[in-house]
Amino acid sequence: MIENPNGTASDVRLDQVKLAGKTGTAEHKLSREDDEGSETGWFVAMDTDDRDLLMLMMIEDIEMGSAYVVHKVKELFRDYDTSE
Repeated sequence: MIENPNGTASDVRLDQVKLAGKTGTAEHKLSREDDEGSETGWFVAMDTDDRDLLMLMMIEDIEMGSAYVVHKVKELFRDYDTSE
């Protein structure tokens, strides 16, 4: 469950959908000291009440890591109408 207020995915909590999820960020660098590399952020989330509803999003070349992707996934789950 996405309950830890300190976690990257904590902002995705919604009243109408109970989610479980995992974030990740891949850093594309030549070395640890490289400040010029890019990042790929990803987030996978699942509705715990409807396990057929699973979403995975990955976005390349971002600067906020997976936090940016979490926001985008939240928008999609918020717009998803579970009553259909």
